Amino acid sequence: MGLSINLTYNTFINDAYAKLGTRVGNSIEIHNEMENKALELQSSLKEEVLVEITFKEYTYAGRGPLTYFGLVVAKASGRDSGAWVPPGISLISGDLGSGGSRINYTTYAQEGTKMRFKIPKIIFEKYKNRYKKIDSKIVDQDAINSINISDLV
Repeated sequence: MGLSINLTYNTFINDAYAKLGTRVGNSIEIHNEMENKALELQSSLKEEVLVEITFKEYTYAGRGPLTYFGLVVAKASGRDSGAWVPPGISLISGDLGSGGSRINYTTYAQEGTKMRFKIPKIIFEKYKNRYKKIDSKIVDQDAINSINISDLV
C-alpha cells in the first residue's frame, strides 16, 4: 500500500475510497492495484457546486443528524439542545431544532427551511433524486458573487 487518503467530511466520498483500500484510523490506505482508480476518483471530486436544499415538509431524524448528499447539515445532541449547523453549511432561512424525549431526541427542520453547501458535482448528480422530503438545485455561484455588498448594508 502506497497511497493514503485522509477521511473527509462526506460519508459518500469516504465510502467510495473505502472500496479501494483499508481503513486505518482517520485515513484509508489504498491497495497498490487500486491507486489509479483512487487518483481518478480524486480528479472527479474536484469540481464543486453550490447546492441549495429546501425542505418540502417537516423533517426529522431520530437520535441523529439530518444528513443529505453525505453531509451532516444539522445536528442536535439532546431534546433541549437545539440544532446546530456544522461549518461549511449555511442556513438561509427557516427553522431547525430539537425535540422528542430525553432519551429519544430528534433533530428537525421545519417545512420551507433552506440550506446551502458545496459538494462535488458528481455527488450531486448521482444523488439528487434520492431524497423525497427536499428539493435540491445547483445555485448559480456567479450570480451570488456579483451581488454588491454595499447594496446589502
